Amino acid sequence: MTSPIKLESRTNRTVAEFCDKAKNPSEDFFLVEGRRFVLDLDISLLKAVLILDKDKYIKETELFLKRNIPVYYITRPVAEKISSTVNVQEIMAFASKQKVPQPKRLVLLDRIQDPGNMGTIIRSAAAFGFGVIYSEGSANPFSTKAVRSSAGTLQQCFLKNAEISLTREARELKKLGFKIFSAELDQNAETPDSIKNVGKIAIIIGNEASGVSAKLSEEADQKIRIPLTEKAESLNAAAAASILMYCFRP
Repeated sequence: MTSPIKLESRTNRTVAEFCDKAKNPSEDFFLVEGRRFVLDLDISLLKAVLILDKDKYIKETELFLKRNIPVYYITRPVAEKISSTVNVQEIMAFASKQKVPQPKRLVLLDRIQDPGNMGTIIRSAAAFGFGVIYSEGSANPFSTKAVRSSAGTLQQCFLKNAEISLTREARELKKLGFKIFSAELDQNAETPDSIKNVGKIAIIIGNEASGVSAKLSEEADQKIRIPLTEKAESLNAAAAASILMYCFRP
């Protein structure tokens, strides 16, 4: 492509294709919104760039085109149709996920259904040196809300879909020398400060409403809990995951 393409109609075929990609994202094609997040991406991961304020991104447009990345100048109605936000960003991009090696610290997500929680957990995982393995029935980490909540850290985090089952994934990790911890509301469970000298670990975080499934809990080597005051019964899944990842950071 030698010059940008204008997309001015909401009924344009390409716009329809972008809308479909935004609603059905995958690691090979997902939407990133906002100047900082788009420009911080490795340019080799960009599939297409959509610009609302073309005069502000003249140099960036030239760079993208030189690298054979399609650039589209879009209108606000088109941006509003593609984006899921109320206040659309002046620049958006479709990108692919870079490959990241599996680390020695993992968090296993058992049916985490809120995309905001998913994105926040990914953000914390990237901050504390963890990778994320998520079960079927979990929120799509490449959805626009999850990507926004991850605050640009999605590309730095190891991500894997446990396509067969998270229970089987836990068994395979134990064969590789991982110790499995299950975060549960059990007063008999150990607290993080009582656990010493851990090597490779994987922490199970359960569903927001029902917690860790019984079958998966049975695979754990040990149950752990976060001590709470009497005023609180439990923590948000993303908050609990973040605290435990901090406690067991490399």
